[in-house]
Amino acid sequence: MEGPAHTAGHDATASGAALLSAVSPDASAGTLAALVDDQVDRILPFLFALGMGVTLASIAIDVLIVPAFILTAAGLKTGLVMTQQALGLALPRRMRRARKALLGSSLIAFGMVTATIAGWAPAPHNVFHMLGTVLVLGIATPILPLSPRESAVFVGMYLACSLAVLWFSADNAQLFTAMAIVFLIVGIAAWMLARRMWTLQTDNIELAEARWRRVEELAHANRQLEQLASHDPLTGLANRRHCSETFGKRYGPGTDGEGQSVAVFMIDIDHFKNFNDRWGHQAGDECLRSVGEALSMIARKHSGLAARFGGEEFVVLLEPLDGANPITLAEEMRSAISHIEIPMREDQETASCTVSIGIAVHGAAGAPDLGMLLSTADRALYNAKRAGRDRCELAA
Repeated sequence: MEGPAHTAGHDATASGAALLSAVSPDASAGTLAALVDDQVDRILPFLFALGMGVTLASIAIDVLIVPAFILTAAGLKTGLVMTQQALGLALPRRMRRARKALLGSSLIAFGMVTATIAGWAPAPHNVFHMLGTVLVLGIATPILPLSPRESAVFVGMYLACSLAVLWFSADNAQLFTAMAIVFLIVGIAAWMLARRMWTLQTDNIELAEARWRRVEELAHANRQLEQLASHDPLTGLANRRHCSETFGKRYGPGTDGEGQSVAVFMIDIDHFKNFNDRWGHQAGDECLRSVGEALSMIARKHSGLAARFGGEEFVVLLEPLDGANPITLAEEMRSAISHIEIPMREDQETASCTVSIGIAVHGAAGAPDLGMLLSTADRALYNAKRAGRDRCELAA
């Protein structure tokens, strides 16, 4: 019968306010890096497949422009470009750096091969191939999943390798100079765009992570507030409201528990005011916590519910199973509490307490009424107090 409940009062409100004030989003750098890496892992296969498709399409174009060199061109693109792309697709996700390196080197190889073919093509098709090399640099750089530093290395190597090939394949120095300027402008612009896109991407991931953390922290805070609102903040036991709600759900009309027997134990600490006066209120709080812990353990043992009703008064709901005697169960509680020893540091003494218990039992006919059971148990508790305390009394 244990479960969450609701409690009202200053302690729960203050604790809830303190809990909410402690909630703040804080996405760690490690978590952000992991999210970026996960996104890279997911996009790499698509980029490799896209690169293979573009390479195959470019071979079809070479058939039209340089038919005399098509076997050489196809061999270069297959051996130098598509081999790297296929290898990148085959590598496992954990080899992220190697896959990114293969993606970059396959594009550099594609640029070098295209620049080489430009030297074989007649004018003006050679210029189209050269511009195609520039186009690959401008389009690929911003979409590659590379950090700004990695992107700068890629652009630098692409420029160096492609311009080196163009140096040997260009018809004249003027054409090479013009292409070098175009390459440089496109390379710088592409890198700046790639850096901006990387920044936006990481910012978006960080914002999404912060929002997710905020939702999780608020959900956790709500769970904590629900716990604070349903349990006594001092003992951790269910409070009166939760006890009533749980009882209604378990034994109310139309429930599975309707018609079952249930015993209500009302427990009151004997002479608790004198205990507080002698040992102090901190010791009194410790006494309440210890009693609550003892009752909670017994309630769990017998599949019941322990609750604090206020002050030094507790209630336990149990189903007497297998013919268990309610008096025996009450004696188990009374004995467990009487053996509690609370150390007092000042004078190296130990404090102890006793309890009186009143018991009310509902038989198997009809749905039980908690209010009536509590009133009956309260009268039995009064009789136990009047008979000398530290005892259990079963209502007639």
